[in-house]
Parts: sequence; structure tokens; C-alpha cells
Amino acid sequence: MILNIYLELRGMHAFRGKIFYPYVIDHKPRFFLSWLLYRLFKRVSLDENMKEELKQMYRQGTVVYAAKYRGYLDYLLYHFNFRRARLPYPKIAFDLNMTPVVPLTQIVNVLTSHLSFLLSNGRLPSPYQTGFYKDAIQQGTTSLIFLVDPKGFAKQFVRSEKDHLEFLLETQKDMDRPIYVVPQLVLYKMTPEKDYSNLGSLLFGFKDHPGTIRKIVLFFRHNRRAFIDFGQPLDLKAYLKSQSSSRPLHEMAAEIRQTLIESIDMQKRVILGPIMKSKHQIKQLVLMDERITKEIEQAANGNEKRLRQLKKKAGRYFDEIAADYNMTYIQSFLMALNWLWKKIFEGVDVDMAGLAKVREWARKGTLIYIPSHKSHIDYLILNHVLLNNHLHVPRVAAGTNLAFWPMGHIFRQCGAFFIRRSFKGEKLYSAVLARYIKALLEEGHPIQFFIEGGRSRNGKLTLPKTGFLSILLNAHREGFCKDLIFVPAS
Repeated sequence: MILNIYLELRGMHAFRGKIFYPYVIDHKPRFFLSWLLYRLFKRVSLDENMKEELKQMYRQGTVVYAAKYRGYLDYLLYHFNFRRARLPYPKIAFDLNMTPVVPLTQIVNVLTSHLSFLLSNGRLPSPYQTGFYKDAIQQGTTSLIFLVDPKGFAKQFVRSEKDHLEFLLETQKDMDRPIYVVPQLVLYKMTPEKDYSNLGSLLFGFKDHPGTIRKIVLFFRHNRRAFIDFGQPLDLKAYLKSQSSSRPLHEMAAEIRQTLIESIDMQKRVILGPIMKSKHQIKQLVLMDERITKEIEQAANGNEKRLRQLKKKAGRYFDEIAADYNMTYIQSFLMALNWLWKKIFEGVDVDMAGLAKVREWARKGTLIYIPSHKSHIDYLILNHVLLNNHLHVPRVAAGTNLAFWPMGHIFRQCGAFFIRRSFKGEKLYSAVLARYIKALLEEGHPIQFFIEGGRSRNGKLTLPKTGFLSILLNAHREGFCKDLIFVPAS
């Protein structure tokens, strides 16, 4: 009774028919908030190659972004960055309550409409059952869903509500225009993830899924390097056409979820590289290999003392060869190079269309960069370009002439591994080197090598040498990698 009188006095009786939800952000922020968000998000970059494709999808259908994990900061980041870039920006985040950042009038609308619905129906309104989400999608409203959402799953399970993707498939059946699901992720650090956890991970969340505290710290420390990337969009209309009409929607939804998660994880691997094993882990993997142990046992010929000596020698060979990849060194070294390039060059021309193709190919196999080798600038500038364009810096095959202190230590930390100019007759060295390269490929690390062997010294290309190439091809033939993608560069 009191609510009815209040609604009549406020002229809000229409709320009985229209339900407002706290999942919507579609207002221009006030001056202070606008200034604050601009300051926070202005340095965040995104994949420029996707801009036109996103606009085209928005003109043709409904764009639904898919993030792997639920996140308030991520939603704000996507919303305001895409809006500023004049791209389709998410106005609705499925089941993500944004009350703290919406205007007071919207909060009042949500409270009064929910209270009115509760008194009329004896329960709170569901955006699925009231048709709120369906109407928004059919009207072309850009939205955001989360693929791994424990809270959302519990809610769906208890209330018997549809999964987000199952709901989108059901909605697509009633639409002529396609729904495009676009997987995306935001990265605050370019540091590869490690194969082991520590106390910080247990307390503040793992880097793949940081907790609230870790995410806030990451953002404020690294927002200048934050990068939004996109995976391969999925056209739900085309997908449904390719499926049997008798196939259950929940099965299709599960398949799509797995595909989207794999796409996001692959994009992360393209940028950050594979999950990093420590140098010691790689050493164990190489030295405990059956072929290495067999080579050592044959050379020892039953002599225990000789066996121990050869095992130590194999360990020294590994230490002589192996890189000790450290992203802090790489970023610091390339920052210095960035300053140097500005001093000695007018600029660096980069084939951005070609680089976009490299990014696409990186999803399909292990990249093998093969630059020309006219000077020492070649590998420095290539790695600088890759890092600046959010591609993982490869392991670089270098000659032992560069292993002198302190540059050898710096190069090794920046991803260089060292190879002798000649090791004819050194069977154990050859076996350790080959197994190390196979280990890199097995883990998914991109590699850079110079097919000419050394610098041409006269500025001209020289005839290729096939030794390193044969190691790569043998590794692929033996199943150490899914595919090899050779990327010539000059």
C-alpha cells in the first residue's frame, strides 16, 4: 500500500511493467569520474587490426564479448576504452552488479522496480525470465559474458537458469541477424607465467586469475603497458547451421565455451609465450633424455669414473648452451635500445599487415623467425619490434663469440642460447644441443636463427647453411611440436 502510494506520487507506476537491472552501464560519466577514468585508462592499448572487423560485425549483427574470468575492473576497462575508441562497447555485463559506479537515479530505479516486482510476484525478477537480456541482444546491444564464473554457475544451478552461451544460442534461433561472440583478454604484464606457484599466488590469486588485490596492484603498477587483445570471433548463426538440429543446446554451449577458452589461452601464449619452466627443469628434461643417457653410457663403455665425467661434461655443455630467459632484462635492454634507435635512426618501418599475419599464424604452430644477418642490429631491432607489438620475444641462436662477459650474461638473460661455430666429432655436444632445441619446441617457445650462419659482413645475403634447420625438421618429424611456422624477415 505504502509502495503503491509512493510510486503514484513519484509517477513511477510504470516500473511494474519495466524492470531495471544493475548490470547496465550506459551513461556518460560526470566530470571528475570522466577525468579519473581517462587518467587511468588512457595508456591502455588494444589490437588495432581488429577495429574495422569489430565495427563491421556491429553493423551486421550483435557483438557479445567473452572474457575468461569475471572482473569489475576488466568490465570498466573494456567499456570506457572501447567507447573512447568509437568501437562497439559493452553496455551490459551478464550478472555483474555494477551498483557502485552507476548514477543514483539508476540505483533508485533498480530498487523500486525490484521491490514492486517482489511485492507483486513474491520473488525477485530474473533478467532471463523477464526477457531483459533477450530484448537487449535482439536490439543489438553490445554485451559482455564470462566463460568461467563460479558464482554465476552456482546461481544458474540453484535457480535452474540457462548458461550464458546456451541462452545466446537459444536467442540466436529467434533472430535473423547473427550474434558474434568475440573472445578477449586484458594483460597488465608481459612477463611469462611460471610453472610453479608461491605464497603470493596462494594469498592473492594466480596470475592467470588474479584476486581483487593483485589485480588492483597490477593495474596501478602496469596500466601503461596494459593491452587488450582479441581472439577469433565466433558467428553463432553460422555455427547453428553447421550443427544437427537434434543436438542439445547445452552440448553446443559446452563445446563453444571450450573453444573460446582455448582461443583466449592461445592469445595469451602468443603474447606471453608458454608457461615457463625454470632453467633447472629444462636441464633435467634434457640430461635425463634416453638418447643422452644412451650416448653417455656407450662412450663410457662400462667405466664408472668415465661415466661420471661424461655426465658432468653433458651438464657443462647444457650450461654453455642454454638461455636463462628473464623478462626484466629484456624490457630494460629494449628500453635502452629504444633510446638508441631514436638517436641513430629517423624511424623504423614495420610491415604491420605482415605482422598481423604473423600473429594469426602464431596460434597455429611454433614460430621460427629467420631474419637476414647483415649486422648485429638485425636481431636487436627484430626483437624490439616484436615486443612493442605484443608478440613473445623468441629464443635466439647466437654464436659463442658473443658469450663474453658481461654481454654474454645479458644476452643469455634476454633469451640467447649459444652454439659453437663447429662441433664436428663432438657427439655428446651435438646430442645435448639437439635435445635442448627440441625441449624449446616441445614447450612452445618461438626460436630465431640465422640461416646464413653468420654475418655476411659485406651487406649482401649469403648462401644458407642447413645444420640448424635439419635439427628443427627432425624435431618436428619426431613429434616435439605440432607445426613449424617459418617467418622470414629482413
